[in-house]
Amino acid sequence: MANEIRRVAPDDWATFRDIRLAALAEAPYAFAGTLDAETGYDERRWRDWVSRSAFFLAWEDDRPVGMVGGYAQEDRGWHVISMWVSPQARGGGLADRLIGAVAGYARHQNAPTLTLWVTDGNDRARAFYRRAGFRSTGRRQQVRPEEPGLWEEEMLLVIPGWQDGRMGSLMLLDAASLYYRAFYGVPETITAPDGTPVNAIRGLLDMITRLVRGRSPGRLIACWDTDWRPAFRVEAIPTYKAHRAEEDGVTEQTPPGLAVQVPVIEQVLTAAAVPIAGAPGYEADDVIGTLAARADGPVDVVTGDRDLFQVVDDRRQVRVIYTVRGLTKFDVVDEGVITDRYQIPGRAYADFAVLRGDPSDGLPGVPGVGDKTAASLIRSFGSLDGILTALEKYAASIPAGPRAKLSASREYLTAAVPVVRVATDVPLPPVDGRLPSTPADPAALEGLGERWGLGSSLHRMCAALAGE
Repeated sequence: MANEIRRVAPDDWATFRDIRLAALAEAPYAFAGTLDAETGYDERRWRDWVSRSAFFLAWEDDRPVGMVGGYAQEDRGWHVISMWVSPQARGGGLADRLIGAVAGYARHQNAPTLTLWVTDGNDRARAFYRRAGFRSTGRRQQVRPEEPGLWEEEMLLVIPGWQDGRMGSLMLLDAASLYYRAFYGVPETITAPDGTPVNAIRGLLDMITRLVRGRSPGRLIACWDTDWRPAFRVEAIPTYKAHRAEEDGVTEQTPPGLAVQVPVIEQVLTAAAVPIAGAPGYEADDVIGTLAARADGPVDVVTGDRDLFQVVDDRRQVRVIYTVRGLTKFDVVDEGVITDRYQIPGRAYADFAVLRGDPSDGLPGVPGVGDKTAASLIRSFGSLDGILTALEKYAASIPAGPRAKLSASREYLTAAVPVVRVATDVPLPPVDGRLPSTPADPAALEGLGERWGLGSSLHRMCAALAGE
């Protein structure tokens, strides 16, 4: 179930009060004094607090599942308070979205920084904030004077892009991955007036709406597979995606019900002023890799393709928003998630993929080397380059079984690297990507909406893009 994050209005003070007091009661060791004080607040004080600050509540249907707040400080920075995610909603990326909501609002107020306090011993929260880009300022204070043993540490996040007024992250959509997900996630009974299926179109538009409303990006770019099977990859590994080609060896096999929708998706996005980025001879993955490498602020890559885990970079604040299933379930993937899931360093996914291969892309991998062996080799030698160096100069350091398999696959290992790794130097023109306040061609967009029966899906996306 997707969560919706909404800012609290002054008239909603009573709902906010009840949710906040319940959240404070979950951690009495840290908030007992705060809970006692706030229980005695009257309506005027709650209204005043909600009016002077920016509080956001996350909802799953009509059930509150998260909260965060923030307020401006004298140095123009914003301070984060009231961070809470219900136990049932933890682990699904909601905490990232809540921080993104308050950061986006603070950025809109031209705030240069976010600060917050983390109680000693709350290592889980501290690790989360570090992954989100917060760093310790070195300042410490007692949580409550009456308990001298309980201290907290200040952490700070420099808000990327505040100097030039840019709001939010750069969101890169792996368009083909998402419209395939929409095609299989929405019934083909969703059709245009003439009976043509439009499930992929409407599903994609709804997905964009959820992403924009839920994650508040400042820029949005749809990345396109101009060439789904580039020649440079086929030359290196002839089996690359060969099983997905039509008899001509050039055209990708696409379900007929989806094939008719892809051109319409492109027309709708263009008329709505959503930039589309692609380049002859390159896949969308390469476009994403290049735009992420160029970015000077946080990047969210939205995809259902694990190949793009290789672009994750905590230092540069590049994450993957991974479509787990359906159209509403997303996982936020950072280096910590990759390490936990595959037992490898967070930046080593491409080398891991080379070793184990990927049958869905026609990449054989090293025969006999599966996930566990690939992970063990990378942990031992750091990278594929380290493994190959050891194979050449210190062969005895590699166990006999994997050593023989690697030796037999030297040619493949050399050829596969540029196939698996995304390009970061695609010749793309500059792409602005700022969310459009109005469509590029309102008349064309209206015509497309009527022709294909896109109705509320199209209206919701346009409203979300315009910030309405």
